[in-house]
Amino acid sequence: MVLTEESPKGPALCVYPEERVAVVNAARLSIGVLEDEEREVRVVKEIWRSIGFLTGVGYASTPQSVMQPVVSPVELDVNEWQIINPMDFNQIGQFSAKFGGVRGRRVFYRNAVREGWAPPPTNDIQRTVWERVMAEKAAATNAPAAK
Repeated sequence: MVLTEESPKGPALCVYPEERVAVVNAARLSIGVLEDEEREVRVVKEIWRSIGFLTGVGYASTPQSVMQPVVSPVELDVNEWQIINPMDFNQIGQFSAKFGGVRGRRVFYRNAVREGWAPPPTNDIQRTVWERVMAEKAAATNAPAAK
């Protein structure tokens, strides 16, 4: 999903399902909005709609979803829902699995470093954790084998 400030005259949402790409045009969603909060809600709704279209949810059969037919940014305001109906998450899971998607989870930075998939540190706290874990790994590697 790409978020852009392309043009207030361009489409608010473009979806390319075969490529699994969607483009949300925040500039178009700003039309007629005075408050940043209102604009943010519109953008969040359109991001969720893009996720829905990319993951095979399609239009919702009930009004309790952001996946309603929309022909203008103002129609996003009318829909009180900001996310996809949780009942559709199963569909998203099936679609994601087809393309190798896995469920995200939160972990401590220390665990991610230990498991080898943490990004490089970006601040002093992360750097300290990184260095400690790397030192622990080095010590474990250099330790003599038990007989």
